[in-house]
Amino acid sequence: MYPHIRDIREDRDKLQREIADYLGITSTAYGKYETGQNKIPVKNVIALAEYYDVSIDFLLGETRSLIRHPATTDKRGNRLREIRKRHNFNQTQIAEKINMSQMGYSKYETGEILLNTHTLIKLARIYNVSIDYLLGLTDVEERYE
Repeated sequence: MYPHIRDIREDRDKLQREIADYLGITSTAYGKYETGQNKIPVKNVIALAEYYDVSIDFLLGETRSLIRHPATTDKRGNRLREIRKRHNFNQTQIAEKINMSQMGYSKYETGEILLNTHTLIKLARIYNVSIDYLLGLTDVEERYE
């Protein structure tokens, strides 16, 4: 499910235990991320991207490029509302595209509920932007190549 997290860990000569300790989870829980048995919470994906200095798009298999475009300001945050309006969609239209209710989707926009990795990938594809951009981790909209 997350094809690159094992590869980059091994390329950087890290043990699962080391990465699990960094994330504050058990080695077993981390191992299940690598095998796809457990979904990775977004906060842990962000932490891994920062640890390895790669994009979230890379970690989630949306690009093979290791290049990361950091934000020029510390303006992390949810860009969902801004990008939705720029594309002239209403919440109901986007909610339908990702198979959820408008009310559920609105909670993503307000930050009441954190996005999961599966939904981030869907939204990045709909808007043709990088996941890093959606999360405010970069100012560069373009998807990584």
